[in-house]
Amino acid sequence: MRCIRPKTTTNIRNRMNNKNQKTAVGLALVSALLAGLLHGQQTPTSLADGTGSIEPPVRLSPFEVRVEQDKGYQAADTLISGRIAMDLFKSPVDTTVLTREFLDDVIAFDAAEAAGRWLTSVSLYNDQSSESTDTRDFGARISFRGLSRSTNTRNYFVYGTTPESYLIERVEGARGSNSIIYGDAGAGGMLNYVTKRASAGRNFGNLNFRTDSHGTAYVALDLNRRLNDQLGLRINTMWQNRQDWRPGWFDRRKGLAIAGLYQPWKGMDIRAEVERGSNQRQLGAYIYTDQASSWNRTTLLTTPLNPTAPGNAVPAGAGLATLSGTRSVPGVGTVRNDYLLVSSAWDNTIMNWGAMSMSSGTGLLIEAHDPAGGPGLLGRANPLPSRDFRDIGPDSYQIDTLANYTLTLEQKLPGDGVVEIAAASFNVDRESGNGVSNRVIRIDTNAVLPDGRPNPKAGKAYTEGPFLGNYTPDYFDTARIAAAYPVLKLKNFKQTVSVVGQWRKTEQRYFQDILGRIDPGNPRVDTNINHASNSIKFRRYVDDPATVNVFPTVDGRLGDRLQNDDYFSNPPWFALPRVPGSPYQLARAINRAEIKVSKLNSQQINTIGDYFDGRVNMVAGIRKDKMKWTGNAPALFGNVPLNGLDPSVPDNIGAYNRLHESTSKSVGVTVFPTRWLGAYGFYGQAFRPSGDERLWLGTPSFVTPSTTRAAGLKFNLFGGMIIGKAGGYRTEETDRVVNWSNGVTIINRLWHAIGRDEMQLVAPNTFINDRADFEGKGWEAELTANMTNAFRMSFNIAFPEAKQGESYLDIKAYLDANRATWQQGRARITDPALVTEFDNSLRDYDNFLSGRVIGRTANGTPKYTANFFGNYTFQSGPVKGLRIGGGANFYGHRLIGNLGNTTADAFRYVYAAEYYLVTAQLGYNFRLGERIPVQLLLNVNNLLDHDDPIYYGLSTFSGVQYKNGYSYSAPRSATLSATFKF
Repeated sequence: MRCIRPKTTTNIRNRMNNKNQKTAVGLALVSALLAGLLHGQQTPTSLADGTGSIEPPVRLSPFEVRVEQDKGYQAADTLISGRIAMDLFKSPVDTTVLTREFLDDVIAFDAAEAAGRWLTSVSLYNDQSSESTDTRDFGARISFRGLSRSTNTRNYFVYGTTPESYLIERVEGARGSNSIIYGDAGAGGMLNYVTKRASAGRNFGNLNFRTDSHGTAYVALDLNRRLNDQLGLRINTMWQNRQDWRPGWFDRRKGLAIAGLYQPWKGMDIRAEVERGSNQRQLGAYIYTDQASSWNRTTLLTTPLNPTAPGNAVPAGAGLATLSGTRSVPGVGTVRNDYLLVSSAWDNTIMNWGAMSMSSGTGLLIEAHDPAGGPGLLGRANPLPSRDFRDIGPDSYQIDTLANYTLTLEQKLPGDGVVEIAAASFNVDRESGNGVSNRVIRIDTNAVLPDGRPNPKAGKAYTEGPFLGNYTPDYFDTARIAAAYPVLKLKNFKQTVSVVGQWRKTEQRYFQDILGRIDPGNPRVDTNINHASNSIKFRRYVDDPATVNVFPTVDGRLGDRLQNDDYFSNPPWFALPRVPGSPYQLARAINRAEIKVSKLNSQQINTIGDYFDGRVNMVAGIRKDKMKWTGNAPALFGNVPLNGLDPSVPDNIGAYNRLHESTSKSVGVTVFPTRWLGAYGFYGQAFRPSGDERLWLGTPSFVTPSTTRAAGLKFNLFGGMIIGKAGGYRTEETDRVVNWSNGVTIINRLWHAIGRDEMQLVAPNTFINDRADFEGKGWEAELTANMTNAFRMSFNIAFPEAKQGESYLDIKAYLDANRATWQQGRARITDPALVTEFDNSLRDYDNFLSGRVIGRTANGTPKYTANFFGNYTFQSGPVKGLRIGGGANFYGHRLIGNLGNTTADAFRYVYAAEYYLVTAQLGYNFRLGERIPVQLLLNVNNLLDHDDPIYYGLSTFSGVQYKNGYSYSAPRSATLSATFKF
């Protein structure tokens, strides 16, 4: 099922602003009206803290979790263990749950941020060098134990993003391989989101408003109505305009989720859920690569370079380079590639800068964390005006729309058996435009413009990139049938068996179009619109004000155009009106198209047992999966003629067809010699398909199997007021698909330097895939406490250790097979520039492989992580209803690389600094009138204002290694939440 996509125009930002403001006002008025209408219809049962509660709905199925029985931060049960509801405390699977009360207390705007911050042994990859991806997680940003993880699930259905926090009842983070609940998954585990369900038991609801010190506005309504004894309806809706510390950034979301329950006869539940949502975000990065520090800050090019003159080069020793290189064209001779630029700095005129110069630098990320613009790398002055500078070019936007439909039928059988038939269809469309995608800072080192006029921006810093549009519609359809039956029901011995059959189809597409010229008009005529010489790049100088779109646009964006087009037989291609005064005719055309389709059929048998009145519990299952995935290989794309993707070229639609069958098993036991202390053990298997068809140097790997073993202790103190566990684990993962992100570029430079261009690798991207084995082991502990009705607390700590096994064997073999040839070719190089290019490229190759050795700890592994959050609400006296609390996240030293560039240096570890983030909370519970409990919460995040860069890696420049790749913690901010229950 596809989402209905909104039409967008050039004035998308203004229209979104007006539309969202009207939506916010309307939603607030409707919410207030509903609250007033419902004010006198019921009296909620009070909790000790005065916030009210909800009576639990009737529970029928063992395939449902009982979120209504969650107490404080303690979850009651889970399906993670055996596909059948099981007491979470008795489960042998390592699982951490964030309850609804916890999510409310930390004021979670974004569920992915909450999961990535508070779960046990979790890491949230926060690459802030680009904001082209949604802040929600698709299974890549959040990982457990430093190991790969599966795609998110929503009520145990695959869900290609993160559900919005307004409709989430709880977050479940399960760690390790476990075929029972997920067969096709990474070794790290899974992240499941349980959504709010309708109840036919009674009426209830709440209204929540939020704001923060950045100016965010947020409102959400949760309303459940008992229509009659058999029918219940629950409506959740949300509107958000989120701001943060980065100027110009916004994240506007709208969502509506409707859940219904119909019980036509005794023992029958029919549940339906519909969710629609949209997300509109401003893109733009604020972390940039340095290509300015080598410039001598004096030399400017005073006249365009002659492309055919002997010795054509920029002045030596000035730290300059040419904007584009020369090439040989048969029958023409040596000419310079065109380099077409447009900027508001010269009245949006398109100019050919191919004969002009640019600054050079280290290629390292600029350390721009000094708000005053202090010293940057290598002692050079920082060209950024401030740490929060952001490059927002034309068309820098992202729009997401999603739709989810779920239908579940559950019938109770005689003898407490249950049959479930369920189906879900999910679709998310992501569309983005990026006017400036090259996150590089350079200095304009030209005293004149290409047309000879004085350059008003000489000596100014800038960034630039091509005009690209991206559209990625994903479709997930799942159906399953399950039956559970208690085969043993004695007083002290209970055994339940479930049988589950599932079918799933996933279709993922990726399209990209590019703005370029279609009338090159020079002797070297290159008919590929995707060629660099035909690409139109937008340049923004750092001191420019916010920019606007400078070109006429097509009616409707890429996603809208593709809805009714066959992109192979009739590719969308649009010539644009000629820019006034420009010699170039422009067009937008598809330059990349990918399709990946996977189909999964699985059957499994599971069982859970409860023996000796709960003293011994077991779970076991076996699962058979058959998976097939097909698609076109993206590495075959690259020949893009002026009229778009050409279906007559076979390589453009190169296809692959893979089939994999897998059987995986899991078993676990918990034993309680006493009621308060027990031991658990678990063994689980899983597999993960790669589905990645990018360039390989050797034999592709399509499946990554994994195995997990875990054991530890569980404790239940003071009658359940404190519940916790502590244990260790070991996971083996083989043949994980890994990549060398710029491998094609480095290898092709080596062949080019020695004059063997015919040996270069052909690919439209820079990735090379390979395989690697990993082993994860470590220790974890966690506890939750409800010491009194007024006290809540959660704590976890983890000491993960992920190590490499055999890895990157194909890339190593390619180097071994060609090193001698490359070295022989270097001896014949006469051009000093090519010698430098060769030496740098071979060193980069060695640097990449230097840390890929057996037994080395994997980069990104922290020495420990720990999280704490809690609060206390006063129950009497003059401060009755006052809440105080807070928490902290601790991040130990994280491995980011090793000193040296040989395998002998692999264990000379370099770590990033440890740090911690503190949250403080102040709240107040009271009643509005006699019947409406109100909860006010004020959270101050990053209380100590940690602002040091958080590093992720190392890079080498001129033989010296530097910490490189970093992000920032958001500065100190305050968030206010007001919740009205009725």
